Amino acid sequence: CAHWTVEEHPKMVAPQLVVDAVRGVGSVKELCIVGGEPLVHPQRVLQIVEGIDDLPVRTSIITNGVPCTPAFVDQLRGRDVHLVFSIDTLDRDRWRWIRGKDSMERVFRNLRHVRRVLEPEQLSVQSVLAEETREDIAEVGRWCAERGIHQSIQPYVQEGFDGQWTPPREPQTMPDQRDPAVDSVC
Repeated sequence: CAHWTVEEHPKMVAPQLVVDAVRGVGSVKELCIVGGEPLVHPQRVLQIVEGIDDLPVRTSIITNGVPCTPAFVDQLRGRDVHLVFSIDTLDRDRWRWIRGKDSMERVFRNLRHVRRVLEPEQLSVQSVLAEETREDIAEVGRWCAERGIHQSIQPYVQEGFDGQWTPPREPQTMPDQRDPAVDSVC
């Protein structure tokens, strides 16, 4: 996302420290890896996933989908991993405005590969709810439902974001709008 202001934290934790921490707490059931964009560092993420692979811990990775390449996804096959793609619209122009770049086709190509390689319960979509995305998120929800993909909705949070969004107000009706090219991609 071109709007995100933190690319790499100066005190990024070594993958082995994360592995050791998860192993040291016997009651951990799920580890969530988020960013910025965690897949900017796919090898670090894989080191963590591989380091706890023998534990009964599900690893959720929240991604914008751009760096979630087929090569990365193929290494997740057979592991207890859940990928969460951030998708806030199905309209190409709105996508460019929301993301700050034209990455829609790549994200949906990567999503299609995830659907081919991983189990259905290993994929979901998360959408950020702001006044500017309200109408789009309803359509993303319908699109997900048609494909059996779970959608969660995350309220907009300003911290770390350099965009110009407005926190959500009261619910309103949401018209149907989506880019027809999305259906042919995924």
